[in-house]
Amino acid sequence: MLKWSSWPEGVRQPTTFEIVWGFAIPLFALIFDPLIFRDQTTFAGSGGPGLFEEYRVGGYLALGGSILAFAIIVLRPPHRPGLLTLASGLLWGAAAVSLGFGLVLAPFSLIGLMFVIGILGVIPFLAAVAYARVAVRLLRHGLPAVVKVGNYHGGYGKIRPTDDQMWAEVSDLLFVSEDYVTVEPYVEYVRDIRCLAVGAEQWAMARRGASWRANVRTVEYELIAVPPIVAAHTRRAMEHFGADVLGIDFLETAAGEYVVLESNDIPGLSGFPNAARTAIAGRLRAKMQA
Repeated sequence: MLKWSSWPEGVRQPTTFEIVWGFAIPLFALIFDPLIFRDQTTFAGSGGPGLFEEYRVGGYLALGGSILAFAIIVLRPPHRPGLLTLASGLLWGAAAVSLGFGLVLAPFSLIGLMFVIGILGVIPFLAAVAYARVAVRLLRHGLPAVVKVGNYHGGYGKIRPTDDQMWAEVSDLLFVSEDYVTVEPYVEYVRDIRCLAVGAEQWAMARRGASWRANVRTVEYELIAVPPIVAAHTRRAMEHFGADVLGIDFLETAAGEYVVLESNDIPGLSGFPNAARTAIAGRLRAKMQA
């Protein structure tokens, strides 16, 4: 059972600086909001709308969501590596929101310094620092992780950072990429299983690769009986997508659990029996004749 009341072993808990500037002061500023999203008459008596009053709803959702995410992670810290990676990603997002908000406010903050109130403009920057510091610690403990560039097949565009130095090098490399990047938890597995479904028929193949990517330099594969839970999830996915043909990739852990990795609307057929090809041809013929 996970110990949600304590931080994971080896991860330093949030400091007073991070709690104050990541939660307490941003929450106070958001609630009392002297002139950003509210009518300035509320506090200053000078009249006129807040600086960004027309963006009030979006601003409250983005900034309030960042504060809430930080609070939840601090109070209920995850313990599994995959969840640590996810929590780190949420905090990086919160840091980006706060930093962006601070940059937007910067010109007004410089002018406001003449009236003291401009010092409030430093709050988003310090909040971003607090979020980023905690995110870095969670990410380090959440490694290894899988970094994907774009949406390519066959194992292309994927790398598995395993330590801080490798993460830093991967981050530097991805900085020059114009494609989108996603970070996923790395799942330790004993075998990779692809379930191919054509209509009501299903086949399953277990694969093992030369490295952590089972579909790259595959060294061993075999047709297996479709595990019941795999068959059920595949049927559910087909119904959801309304698909005639679908391939679902699963990872089987040492504990006998199955993790859905991805779905393939144009799955490869290598290693599957000729019956699968015949079934696909039959579905295509039926579609063409309909």
